[in-house]
Amino acid sequence: MGQRAAVDKQNAKLNFSERLAYGFGDGATGFAGVMVTSFAMYYFTDVIGVAAGLLGTILMLSRVLDGITNILMGYIVDKTRTKYGKARPWVLGATIPLVASLIVLFSVPSSWEIGNQVLYIVLAYNFYFLMYTISNIPYGTLGTLITRDQKERSNLNIARMLGYFIVMLIVSNVTIPLVELFGGDTAAWQWTAGLYGLIMIAMFSYTFFGTTERVKPAKGSTAGEDVPLGESLKTIVTNKYWVMIFFIILSGWAMLDILMGINVYYAEHILKDVSIVGRLAMFFTIPLLVGFLSVGYFNARFGRMKTLYLGLTLMIIGSALVIIDGLNVPLVLASTALRGFGFSALMGNAYAMLADTIDYGEWKSSMRIEGLTFSGGTFATTLGHGLGSAGIGWILGAGGYVSGGGTAAQPDGVFFVIDLLFIYIPIIIAIIIMILLHFYKLDDIYQDIIHDLFGEDGEN
Repeated sequence: MGQRAAVDKQNAKLNFSERLAYGFGDGATGFAGVMVTSFAMYYFTDVIGVAAGLLGTILMLSRVLDGITNILMGYIVDKTRTKYGKARPWVLGATIPLVASLIVLFSVPSSWEIGNQVLYIVLAYNFYFLMYTISNIPYGTLGTLITRDQKERSNLNIARMLGYFIVMLIVSNVTIPLVELFGGDTAAWQWTAGLYGLIMIAMFSYTFFGTTERVKPAKGSTAGEDVPLGESLKTIVTNKYWVMIFFIILSGWAMLDILMGINVYYAEHILKDVSIVGRLAMFFTIPLLVGFLSVGYFNARFGRMKTLYLGLTLMIIGSALVIIDGLNVPLVLASTALRGFGFSALMGNAYAMLADTIDYGEWKSSMRIEGLTFSGGTFATTLGHGLGSAGIGWILGAGGYVSGGGTAAQPDGVFFVIDLLFIYIPIIIAIIIMILLHFYKLDDIYQDIIHDLFGEDGEN
């Protein structure tokens, strides 16, 4: 009876307030993440005056270190034991350090020599990435600890994606006006970061106080805090469904970075109007948000796998539409909207599926390691970002792209590779994800896994 009650508690149906509280966490993350992703490079090059090539190297090296700390932080979360749980204390405790790191990153002393400025940026970047990891890995892990129920995990995933992308839309559009409002100088960037920081503190506090960690290891399973690092790593790399989701998440974020990053080149060199970039971003993001709101319905109506296939199919069709007439702006915008809506199915389900692989790993190995398992997924996100951004540079370079040369200065090969990145590579990535999903059978056996872990009568 006691075990049965424990199972029911772990499969809790969540109220709107708890879903909202969890979604606020990724919204808070977005204020830092989007400001850094969208504006840090501009701030360093155009406000401070540091060379872009040098910054690219700094960022690349920082990402390598970030990948290592992701894994280590996941292991630390697994080792955490407090009365508030293993993830929630980190979410709250890391808030002020994360805010501080954001302000520090946008506080490069403008009067310093260039060498000292570069050193400052190196240290500030790595400080920021470290604080982001300490905050984000526990936050992601928290979603696996709130409930074991697959539907509710999907709802939590949708809530976090809505939170992040709504904030992305806000920060992308209001940051420059805020900087101008605060005076437009270097100090204005500090004030903007500080304002975002205050909002982050409020949102993360709501996440901490508005969520509950319910999920515990099944009888006979070893909790993460008792598993050595080597055994933990072996458990996740031999978890076939975790490996599949790792590459699905990697592919998805690489696709997103390519879709977002190639827009400016397609607008300038193909459509001959760089001002269309804003419309391309809007026509992708708004349908994406609408899609997040409908993913739960489609999952309930058709099942998660059919929803994923439908979304990926829409992405393929949307990309293929551009082949008809790549110079037709309304057609390109319609294609972008279709891709945004389709992409929501992938992002609306991926991290919930990652959470399910934790239960599968526990079933196979009798070891439950939420933190490390989820940190591996976060590493896939980081790697996907890196490959997507680098892929654009590599492919443009292979086509002979001339930086700052303008449309007329570009060789013919450039227009080919821009089309390749804008149209065909997203299609290829979507097909690869479809192939991976073909081998993903965890949804079919998930309820049997929960039955084996807990049993109908409360016995394992």
